[in-house]
Amino acid sequence: MDQTVLSTVVVGACALVWLVALAVGIWRVRHRRDRRGLMLTVLAATALLIAVVVYTGTTYGTKISAAIHVRLVGPPAILVTSWQGRGELHYHIGSRTLSSTTQDGRFSVETGTLTLESYSAFGTAGATTWEGRTTLSNVKPLVLQPGQQQPLQVGPPYTARVEVGPQLKSLALKVKDAGGHDATVSDPGHHAPPSLEVLDARGQVVFQGKFSYG
Repeated sequence: MDQTVLSTVVVGACALVWLVALAVGIWRVRHRRDRRGLMLTVLAATALLIAVVVYTGTTYGTKISAAIHVRLVGPPAILVTSWQGRGELHYHIGSRTLSSTTQDGRFSVETGTLTLESYSAFGTAGATTWEGRTTLSNVKPLVLQPGQQQPLQVGPPYTARVEVGPQLKSLALKVKDAGGHDATVSDPGHHAPPSLEVLDARGQVVFQGKFSYG
């Protein structure tokens, strides 16, 4: 069963039980005025509050929901990239679109059959920031088990080469990532794109030009 559906069912069932317990506690307080009814009311109200926090996706709710996932289906899977910096991964499980972020190249992802969508790496070179993006729609789906760690060949280091068109009428800068996937590297700060100089045998500049992002 899907992890999100499973946790929702569990939280919903618990909420229903505690809702009944809350009604019983309130009835006992109003009709019998005993301490047990008061304790049951307070306990049920607290449990319902926790269920609401989990369901609404607050920070604490996310942590509690993650703990429920670990208890029910085991720990998440880990995808490890060679780039040990900031990264972002987008993927699908069934009809759901999910994402994971990291600061050290280790992505915590849900288990099951993952269809990867895209990967982005972020870094700096001196005073310039850069962003590398790889589209992963052609990568075969990954089947991951709870607690499994698997390397993901994607992202830096990038390899760039210039492709020359017929009769030097066009030049294209092609970038490949560590897994050989087509990638784009851009400057979010909108600095000048890469430039190109072509020299002859004497070292004289015979052509100058600039590439454009896109």
